[in-house]
Amino acid sequence: MKIDEMQDDGYISLFSKSGKQLVAKIIGRTFYDNDEYLICETNSPDNPVCVADVRSLNGQSIPVADITAQAVVEKFYDENPDLANNLFYIVDEEGNDICVELLDFIEYREKAYAVCIPHGDESMEVIILEVRENEEEEEYFSIEDEEELNAIFVLFKERNAENFDFVD
Repeated sequence: MKIDEMQDDGYISLFSKSGKQLVAKIIGRTFYDNDEYLICETNSPDNPVCVADVRSLNGQSIPVADITAQAVVEKFYDENPDLANNLFYIVDEEGNDICVELLDFIEYREKAYAVCIPHGDESMEVIILEVRENEEEEEYFSIEDEEELNAIFVLFKERNAENFDFVD
């Protein structure tokens, strides 16, 4: 990442490896392998969390290897668990990766559901997915039953009435 400019409000403008310009909010700093890194959040579904070498603040282009960036992010969130976001990727019907933010887990009729929103999407339309665990990981499945979706959404609204302004 190359940092293009730093603004006074904790945001920086930077370029991703693919050359895409991003505006990122600095959420913290950490040291890894004797180097200091900025951990930033963006509204880009392709780069929801990014890592920039602090030496980039003076205009140098200092690439951060993917494996280093991953280690830096893991270390940062281990040190700051209260800042850990709930972002993960799902695959849509067309095979595209979509970055979503987990809002809540709902238990309903002995099944688990994840209520999410697409990261960076201003519409705030929720996605409700059934969560099934296998031996290695959680898997997420779409729900076809409209009554089931509505029941889960009602539970979500009841549990989160203080956190969100719901529009009917």
